[in-house]
Amino acid sequence: MKLEFILVTGANGSGKTTLIENNRAFLEKEGFRIIIPDIILERATSLTDRSAVIKEHIHAALSRKSPLVLETPFQFDGLVETLAKIRGDGYSMSLYQLFVKNEDQSIARVKDRREKGGIFIAPEQVKENFNGNLQNVARYYSLFDHSYFIDASGNQKMKLVAHFEKEKLIMYQALKSPYLFNLFTESALYSKAGKKAIKMIMGDQDIAAKTLRQNRPGRRLRF
Repeated sequence: MKLEFILVTGANGSGKTTLIENNRAFLEKEGFRIIIPDIILERATSLTDRSAVIKEHIHAALSRKSPLVLETPFQFDGLVETLAKIRGDGYSMSLYQLFVKNEDQSIARVKDRREKGGIFIAPEQVKENFNGNLQNVARYYSLFDHSYFIDASGNQKMKLVAHFEKEKLIMYQALKSPYLFNLFTESALYSKAGKKAIKMIMGDQDIAAKTLRQNRPGRRLRF
């Protein structure tokens, strides 16, 4: 069985769980272990408990050499150590970054979700999660073999906007997105590749992937 790790991340209310649930049948058929913290952490009573439970589930999957999907806002950089272990264990790694327009849209979606029976997250925490996610993805997306940046700000279907192979920008669809500009401006602080990417994205011109490139695997999640 091929060792694959998929990280589905983004701000609160960006549709991470929805994306995974829409792909659950395929993922389970392929043998993926799916970790969605809000579903498995009902018995955790503190932040320490939550962190321990998540790590326990991740390490259990790794010990069984299971392909793995993890959903997280990635607001804390403590996950980076786990990513290094996953890479060291021989997994291929893919990142799916779902983004909304700004903090206000994230807060509004969490509020709407709460009114429909979903979990409560204080607006201040939503803001912290939004900014922590942006900073961590900007800094660490190049650790992944494939990174997909997905516009989830609309009310219709999610839309793939950018695709990276490690630090190389493979595809970009012009969007004039302040969010992406901010993310890759942040990324430019950490790498030369980030500087190149922001220059191309700031130009806001479509960059088409080479459709016939040999041995390029397609993305695993559909939306």
